[in-house]
Amino acid sequence: SRRFVWILFLQKPHRCTGPPTPVAAMSFWGAKVAAGKSAKVETPEGELLHLSQACLDPAAPAGADAKVFVEQGGEKYVVACLREGSVECCALDLFIDLKESKLSVGGKASVHLTGYFESEKWATSRTTRRPSRRPPRLRRSRSSRPSRQRRRRRRRPRRRRRRRR
Repeated sequence: SRRFVWILFLQKPHRCTGPPTPVAAMSFWGAKVAAGKSAKVETPEGELLHLSQACLDPAAPAGADAKVFVEQGGEKYVVACLREGSVECCALDLFIDLKESKLSVGGKASVHLTGYFESEKWATSRTTRRPSRRPPRLRRSRSSRPSRQRRRRRRRPRRRRRRRR
């Protein structure tokens, strides 16, 4: 019979050499906005609202629809179109400065908006992409390069088979 010996390798604990990484504090936000109304939001100083989701109110009548608008600089933009029975929920990823913008709902149904407040400093650092230290390596995908067999087939002319009678 064979015997197996299992050896357990233990790693030394790693120590942090640099300063501790600060963690961004986030606080939940939610509002139920009636049809034709605007959301009243008290924004903490230096924070942006990250709007994560818009859902129709569960008590919405059959076939009711609603649109979620963001008004900024005198222009109204639709960010979500919801309809009872088909699209009742919409995932969003919007950072909104409510000092400059306003959230409103149009249509025949109320909408539940959810998200969280995030520090302006953290929100901008997450959304702006930092250039990497070295450029990415470019590799040719296998599908763009023909295989060896295909290359060999191209070189040889095809032979026609004669049918036996």
